[in-house]
Order: sequence, then C-alpha cells, then structure tokens
Amino acid sequence: GMAEVVDSDAGARSYSCLHKTAPIGQVVQIKNEANGIKIFARVVGRLPETGNNDKVIVKISRKAFQNLSS
Repeated sequence: GMAEVVDSDAGARSYSCLHKTAPIGQVVQIKNEANGIKIFARVVGRLPETGNNDKVIVKISRKAFQNLSS
C-alpha cells in the first residue's frame, strides 16, 4: 500500500510510524518497491480515518523516509 511522511517533526530522529491496523509498540517492516530498500519502524500511533488517508496504510517519520529513498 501507500506510505506518506508524517507532517510533524516529532519522530524526526527515529524510525517511527503511524499505522491503520498494527498495534502501538509493534515493529513493522516497510519496503520501498521502487528500489527494494527495507527498514523497520515502530508503530507509535494510529493513522486517523480521514479523507486524506483513504489510500495510505502507513505514515513514516522523515528519517525513515530518507533511508527508504537512498
């Protein structure tokens, strides 16, 4: 599914994410299908059910995004 970067800088130095269904505290593997890079991120909260998040499964911290994009 789709991933986006979390808007706030709260988890800027960690591999954290917001997820629709995974329990808080669980570590999930996230893979960039374009380049094959995988990371592990800790779920720190629920992804709200809003219109903006219809197609998004996970929102990741900026640091996690930077490492997936390398």
